[in-house]
Amino acid sequence: MIPISASEAVARTRTVPNGFRSYTATDDDASRAYAISADLLEELLDLGLPMKTSGRSILLDPVDLENCSTNLRTNSPQWAVMGIWKKHLGSPRGVDAGTCEVRIAWRCPAPGHQGDCDYLVNQRLTDPQAAHTYHQPSSTTLTITANVAGQAHDFGDSFKEVAGAAQEVTYHKLPDALSSDLRFLQATGLADCRLAGLHLTAVAQEAGFTARPAYGYFLGIPFPAPHAWFEVQVGGQWVGADPFFLNTLHQWGVLDARAWPLTHSPRNALWRTGLTPPSTAPSHAPLVLHRGLPAPASLMARWRTPACAPPT
Repeated sequence: MIPISASEAVARTRTVPNGFRSYTATDDDASRAYAISADLLEELLDLGLPMKTSGRSILLDPVDLENCSTNLRTNSPQWAVMGIWKKHLGSPRGVDAGTCEVRIAWRCPAPGHQGDCDYLVNQRLTDPQAAHTYHQPSSTTLTITANVAGQAHDFGDSFKEVAGAAQEVTYHKLPDALSSDLRFLQATGLADCRLAGLHLTAVAQEAGFTARPAYGYFLGIPFPAPHAWFEVQVGGQWVGADPFFLNTLHQWGVLDARAWPLTHSPRNALWRTGLTPPSTAPSHAPLVLHRGLPAPASLMARWRTPACAPPT
C-alpha cells in the first residue's frame, strides 16, 4: 500500500462528525502510541486535524490518531503487529492444519479494594452458541483452543458481486457509535470491519446467499484482534466470509492476493465467539468481569501444527 497524503488523511478523519470524538490523547500519546512525530503532528494540525486546547496543551482524538498513523504508514506498534502477522499468514498453508491456542490474562481493574477479587470469564470464548454468560475461573489466566472456522471454501463466481462491493469500501477505524451506521458508509465509502460486515451481509443476501453477521477475533499470531465479518450458509453449515478485511490486508501488504482470494473464506483465521445483531448490540462483550465490571484483559495466540505421523 502506498501511503496517502497528509491532507487526504486529515480529510478522511473529518468525515466523522465532531460529536463522536473523545479528546483524551495528548501530543505525547501521538508520538509514543502512534509514531506521529512533532513535525508531522504540526502539519496535520495545520491541515485541520480536529483538536481541543486545555490550558497550554492540546488534546486529540485517539481514533483520529490511529487512522492518521495507518494511512500514513508511520512506524507505530500497530504496523509492527502487521509485520508479525505477515510472517504467519504469508502462506495459507501456515493455517491449513493444526489448532490455535489462545492464552487470556487479566488483572484487577480496581487494585486495593476490600475483599477478594471475584472474576467471571465470558463463556462464549469456549462455546460460541452460549448466551453472554460467564463462568468463574480459578486464576487470572486461561488457555483455550480457539474454535476456528475450518478449511478454505470457494464461494464461486456468484460471490464476485460481493467481493466487488467489498473493494469499493475503504477501511477507516470508527467510534462505536458509528460502527453500525450504514448511512455513514454510503455517504463516505469508509467503514470499519463491523460496519463493512453489516453492509456486505446485505449485499450477499441480495445476491441470493443466506448470510448473517458474526464477530470474534482475527487470529493473527501472536496477537489476535477483535474483529467482525459475515458468514454464508453452505450445505447447512455457516462458513466465514471476509472479503473486506482480506482486501484491506492485500492493500496493506500483509496478505498475498493470489494466495488469499476475496471469493474464498479466510481459512482458519477467524474465531467466532458470537453473532452480531444488525444495529443494536456492541460488537464485543467483555472477556472478563470483576464484580460486574470489565477487567483489563490481553490475548496471546500460538498455532500448533500436528506432529508428522511416524513412518510405517
